[in-house]
Amino acid sequence: MDYHQLDFSNYLSPFSWRYGSKEMRYLFSEKNKLLLWRKLWLTLAKIQYQAKLISKEELEDLEKNEKNLDIQKILAIEKEVKHDIVAAVKEYGQKAKQAAGKIHLGATSMDITDNADILRIKEGLIIIKTKLKEILSLLSEKMKKHASVPCLGYTHLQPAEPTTIGYRLAFYAQDFFNDLKLLSVIEKDFLKAKGFRGAVGTGASHKRLLDKKEFSKDWFDKMTEKFLGIKLFPIVSQVYPRKLDYLILVALSSIGQSAAKFTTDLRLLQSPFFGEWQEPFSKT
Repeated sequence: MDYHQLDFSNYLSPFSWRYGSKEMRYLFSEKNKLLLWRKLWLTLAKIQYQAKLISKEELEDLEKNEKNLDIQKILAIEKEVKHDIVAAVKEYGQKAKQAAGKIHLGATSMDITDNADILRIKEGLIIIKTKLKEILSLLSEKMKKHASVPCLGYTHLQPAEPTTIGYRLAFYAQDFFNDLKLLSVIEKDFLKAKGFRGAVGTGASHKRLLDKKEFSKDWFDKMTEKFLGIKLFPIVSQVYPRKLDYLILVALSSIGQSAAKFTTDLRLLQSPFFGEWQEPFSKT
């Protein structure tokens, strides 16, 4: 990472430079967020094109300018209009002039921001699951290598009975494996998007816009799922159910607890009182 790009005279989260992976920092960056907003407006337009609500020329204009993003311009407009979505719509419309009047048609702000957040969460969980699998793979190697290496087991920090290094590592691996299963369940059964359901979740605006049997609200929702690659919640309000955020935080907290248990034990085992393991140091 190029630290010269960071302004250390302003507040920075430790995740901005010291912690966090490159892919996670990009995933939750302002640029990626705004590009996801563009993706959602384009998705909305593709569905509306099939319903004959926008023209082919307007859709092509949006597609051509999807990545033509000027963040500084958006921030300048936002300072004037006092609304982030309105500012981003205006800036997109300045690039895609033919389709300017059709951007965000029938949508509400949270149709864009909430769906973008869900898409980021979905990708973030994939990254975390990949990292967990890497940890489990490394632990598996060490478990096999040290399966028969004896060591002293402790209860309440008191010497108890013999065990093995491999078995001790398996204890930590089991926790991480359960964390992986929990994430997978949330991803499979609970992670869904809001869709383009409007201000109170009824989809009233698109019911009115479509007003044709062959282009029903159910059809619109199915097309949204197809284009976004994620199922929709059957019931929403202006936002997706925030219970999902709680469930995700529980799963992330569980990973943190597993890591804390592992690292605390490592600290204790490398202390002079135990002296069982040693912390490696780099040569530089």
